[in-house]
Amino acid sequence: MASSSFHTPILQKESRIGDEEKGDEEQYGEKRNDAGFVLIPQPSCEADDPLNWPMAKKVRILAVLCLAAFSGTLGTMTGQLAYPTQAKVYHQSSQALSYTVSAAIAGLAGGPLIFVPLAQIFGRSSVTFWALLGSMGCAIWSAKMTNEGDYISFLCSRFLSGMFGSLPTVLGADSIMDMFFLHERGKAFLCYTISLLSGSIVGPTLGGFILTHQSWTLCFWWTVPLLAITAILVLLVVEDTAFVRDGLIGTRASGRHSGGYLSTRLQTYFPGTRVTPRPSGAEFVKRTVAPLIIATAPATIVVGVFTMILFGWALLISILSPIFLQTPIKLGGYGFTPTQNAAFTFAEWIGLATSQAYGFFTNDRIPLWICKRYRNSIWSPELRLHCLWVPIVVLNVSLGLVGASLQYHLHYMVLAVGVYLCTFAALLIVPICVNYVVENYTEYASQAAVTMGVYRLGWGIAIPFFFVKWEEAVSIGWVLGMAAFFNLFGGLLIAVVCWKGHELRRFNLMRSLVHTEEGKAIL
Repeated sequence: MASSSFHTPILQKESRIGDEEKGDEEQYGEKRNDAGFVLIPQPSCEADDPLNWPMAKKVRILAVLCLAAFSGTLGTMTGQLAYPTQAKVYHQSSQALSYTVSAAIAGLAGGPLIFVPLAQIFGRSSVTFWALLGSMGCAIWSAKMTNEGDYISFLCSRFLSGMFGSLPTVLGADSIMDMFFLHERGKAFLCYTISLLSGSIVGPTLGGFILTHQSWTLCFWWTVPLLAITAILVLLVVEDTAFVRDGLIGTRASGRHSGGYLSTRLQTYFPGTRVTPRPSGAEFVKRTVAPLIIATAPATIVVGVFTMILFGWALLISILSPIFLQTPIKLGGYGFTPTQNAAFTFAEWIGLATSQAYGFFTNDRIPLWICKRYRNSIWSPELRLHCLWVPIVVLNVSLGLVGASLQYHLHYMVLAVGVYLCTFAALLIVPICVNYVVENYTEYASQAAVTMGVYRLGWGIAIPFFFVKWEEAVSIGWVLGMAAFFNLFGGLLIAVVCWKGHELRRFNLMRSLVHTEEGKAIL
């Protein structure tokens, strides 16, 4: 990440700037950091502008938002390995209990469509805080559903857990756009998106270890203190970043400036209306329908369908792996215990770690390098998509390995390598695609993130309902073999956007939503 000398002391830096630097700045008319990158967007002269905050403060807020996204997803997906055990409690089939995972995913997809508009009134920070408390309540509800007739109630608790847990996974997008410059966002979105996705990996792993020695209810009970601690950290650390920037001046709601630390906390979270710029009725309606408008834009459809196809296979493997791994060997499975199943998911943890490391060094560097070398330093959002070629290839390799392992019952380490590569590729694809769509709608970042969340989870919601018959018709090897061919189609979709993205963005039901940084010089 570039030097942080452009943060809080912008005014101080300008006051001591030398004659040579002054002339340089007058010539270009734009502020730049020490590495020569033009600061996009240009920060105002207000110290209260989130772009001017010290990097330490930005990273601290981002870290807590990442923890909130992680905890929200984890609280939703923590019981993913428990459903074969719960099937015996509720006297239901494992397939029926897998629907509880689908219900949780449906909540993750649908919750933001209902609750994100409230952030316009009560503030993003406040809605995130109360959503974490709601998720905590759902964890308690799920843990107490221990009777034979509680299946439907448990199903409802997982759906609502997904709805509450989804809010921290989308509201951070606006904060990233408010605090970070264009040349920093790739890293910020990577950390944020992988945090929310890692919740669906860490939760099932720990739940699997719990199942061997404790009741399945502990899979939900242990998330209660985590969600409580996360909510407290949000309350203590996160500030609402809403800021109306207009050139060299900017404004924030009056509550941000009144009172000390405790007073500001109360104004932000109970309920937060004094620190959030109050929208007009027309703007409220516009932001409420924005996810639907963004979802129908051609560029969003192409990238969204690509994300849905490619990430859907990772969800398929994650949701259904307990069935394959815990099925007895004589029935064609691997005969894993819940503990062995949980240990197996460390392949996903390694995929998570390596995708984070790889993306941290490439998600900004590759598009900036292409921009400098081939576009005369003129920015285009489509440059972000060139980071996708490596994960597309890796995902196809992984599907081949997983399909062959399950079809021919290869050693479980071959399967583990396939799962590792699948996780690595899927976790790289999502932040790149989310970052691209958000940068097409820079003033409606959360709404764009909501749209991409629906696309990302749509295939995963549907797969469990038809997978069994699909597998019976063509075998598991051909299911994943066909998936690899679908991925090639997804790669062609991305090639189209890279080629004609500018033209695709012209077709939008509400052109006033579209706001990009295309055409700006970054060096």
